[in-house]
Amino acid sequence: MVNEDVEKPLIEHILELRSRIIRISIFFVVLLIVILLYFSKKILNTLMNYLPKVDIAAFSVVEGFYALFYISAVISIILTIPYALYELYLFAKPGLYEHERVFIKRLLISSGFLSIFGLILSLKLIIPITVTILSLYTSERVELILSIKNYVKFLVSISFLVCIILQTPIALTLLIKYKILNVNILKRYRIFVYLIFFVIFNIISPEPSFIVSLVLTTLTIIIYEASLLLLRRIFHASQ
Repeated sequence: MVNEDVEKPLIEHILELRSRIIRISIFFVVLLIVILLYFSKKILNTLMNYLPKVDIAAFSVVEGFYALFYISAVISIILTIPYALYELYLFAKPGLYEHERVFIKRLLISSGFLSIFGLILSLKLIIPITVTILSLYTSERVELILSIKNYVKFLVSISFLVCIILQTPIALTLLIKYKILNVNILKRYRIFVYLIFFVIFNIISPEPSFIVSLVLTTLTIIIYEASLLLLRRIFHASQ
């Protein structure tokens, strides 16, 4: 069996990291081109179905291309992240103990599943609920028309934020695993966590309104509380 713990010169580590970054970059660019040329229109047509009661319009020639490119870029980033994490894992693997390798593999797999679930959840539930609530405050005499640029930005941004929220169990697991914080502290100060997230959602959400922030914060509370309940049982059982 090859000994992976043999130290390598610093220059070899730098060259290896450089080659992995280049592979990640090539993977992203190829993926972006393929999606933009062959799949972006089909994806956009599918996404149009999630707001059936809203008219979508392009107010400039550039907006159509922007929407296709934006969709392609975001999907490429999402699909590249697992590959990038895997490359970084391979880079760090020789310096990890066996139990650390198993832990990181499980964490990466869980993160991938949570991202996919977050994307489905946002498209099937979060976005329709948010749009429905927002439309209740629009006069019946006002016809709601969205530009394709703003629509795609809204859809993708909400989906991305939901995927980030779904990574809460991963973040809490790392904090508890490496004894940065414990379950009791995370539970005691959770109100402050919710307030911080609510403020952040007001700042970075595509439609900075109370409704959008409230929906996202509610989802955060559900995931956070469920994570604490699960992690308390897991780490209590392991002690």
